[in-house]
Parts: sequence; C-alpha cells; structure tokens
Amino acid sequence: KTIRANLGAWFPRMHSVAIAIPLPAAARDAAFHPEGKLFATAGNDGFVRVWSTEGNLVATSEARHDGTVTRIAFSPDGSRIASGGGDRAIRFWETATGKEAAASIREAHPVTTLAFH
Repeated sequence: KTIRANLGAWFPRMHSVAIAIPLPAAARDAAFHPEGKLFATAGNDGFVRVWSTEGNLVATSEARHDGTVTRIAFSPDGSRIASGGGDRAIRFWETATGKEAAASIREAHPVTTLAFH
C-alpha cells in the first residue's frame, strides 16, 4: 500500500524527484494535476485522495464509491476530479476540498476507462 513515482517521467522540468507515500488503502489508479503539483489516487476502499507531490494529503472525497475506485482523471483546469468505480458510478469532486461537485452518473457496467474533457 505504498505508491512510488518518479515524477520526472511525467514532468521533465522536475528532473527526477522520487516519492514514496504510504497509502491508507491500495490504489488502483493515479492521475496528475495539469500543473504537476498534485496527484490523486483511486482507492480500493472507495475513496479518492488528493496528494501534494511532497507526499502530504490535501483532500479526501467526502463520500465514497460503493466498492473500488477503478479510474480517476483531473479536469483540464485541475479544479475537479472525475472518478469511476466498480459500482458503475462516475462521480465528480472538487479538487481542493473533496466535496461532491455534481450529481453522479450511473453506467450499465463497471467503469474501466475514464477521461475528462
């Protein structure tokens, strides 16, 4: 339950900054904020968590998926996160607070792919 990332692979200006963050639950997916200062993890415990690249927890979704979060994506401006889960729901969160930003969408099948445009 530790995420390890070499941030230089996604953000060359950061050179090779390696981080290791102990997570409260295993992560199924991770996404980087468009500005590269934050990233989010999709937890097996149903929660979305936002972290700083220094490893500090910034926000946790105020509600949870009913089961594993399988995919996450930041909005192009970074203000929101979309998450999809095995519960067939797509949910939207405010990046800074973890508060629900819009009504969830129910899909016919578990969410296996997600993009925010």
